[in-house]
Amino acid sequence: MTSTLKAKMVELLEQDRKREFLDLCKQNYAEAVEVSRELFPDYYKEAPKVMALSESLYGKAMEMKERGDVEREIRIPETAIQGGVDLPVCYERLAVLYSKQKNYKGAYEVCTKWFDSVFWKLPQTSTSSLRLLDRLEKLKERVTL
Repeated sequence: MTSTLKAKMVELLEQDRKREFLDLCKQNYAEAVEVSRELFPDYYKEAPKVMALSESLYGKAMEMKERGDVEREIRIPETAIQGGVDLPVCYERLAVLYSKQKNYKGAYEVCTKWFDSVFWKLPQTSTSSLRLLDRLEKLKERVTL
């Protein structure tokens, strides 16, 4: 099964069929994680370092949200994303904040940046990646109007 799944995952990636790839990862989660370890070994070597940074910055952003400090809340995920954060929630939150400010181009660029990274291809981010893909598609309409 794993070799068949790997072949399908590679095919969908090569054809840039993101939604189908993400759905496949969700439906075959355990096996997809195993395959992704083969496909993206560099990520899994660096993951503990990136994850610690990601969680720390996200925690700070949530503090700012609770305080109602939108400007500082925005700066934290912006900094995190520039630093290579791998938490999709940072991208999602920043896109939401930009959208609330009617900065649709900025929100679109944040979503695009997520899909320019390797992180969206990881099965553990598939649910969030699907939400970001939905947001990207909606924002594309607003940006091109």
